[in-house]
Formats: sequence, C-alpha cells, structure tokens
Amino acid sequence: MAAPPPADPSHGQTPNFQKARAHREHYLARMGEMEFRKAQGELVEISFVQKAVFGTARSFNQSLMSLLPQLAPQIDVLSDPLGMARRLAAALR
Repeated sequence: MAAPPPADPSHGQTPNFQKARAHREHYLARMGEMEFRKAQGELVEISFVQKAVFGTARSFNQSLMSLLPQLAPQIDVLSDPLGMARRLAAALR
C-alpha cells in the first residue's frame, strides 16, 4: 500500500502521520482477516466460483438439450397442451 503523498507546506497542510498510520493499520487488519477467513474455508477465489457455476450451467443445459430428441416424438402426437405439460414435467423430474 502506497504512502500518502507528502503535504505541501505552501498550502498550509501538515502531514498527519497518526491518521496515515491508523489508515494503514486498518487495511492491514482487514487483509489479515481475509487471509484468516480464507484459511478457514469461509472465503474462496471468485474465479473458482465462476468456473464451477459455468460448468454446472453448461452441464444442466446439455442435459436439457439431450431430452429434446427423446421427447419430440412423444409430444408431437399429443394435441392437448395439458398432456404436453405433464409429459415434459415427468421427463424433467
């Protein structure tokens, strides 16, 4: 973490080192807490979650798409929309 820029005495500003130190310590404590929670398994990298969600969604989509060739002949002969819905619901279950 970079230190704050030095104050310009010509503008009447004086550096507040205590404030800068408190700011630094606050963020170091937050980083330490994050590392602890990560070690405990409470936090994970977002990229891992994104990959898992993408893989699950792709697998689910492929499963649904594989039902189409099986269900098309069965639904094609039905003229009742309620019958079609029941057949689809049974296949999805």
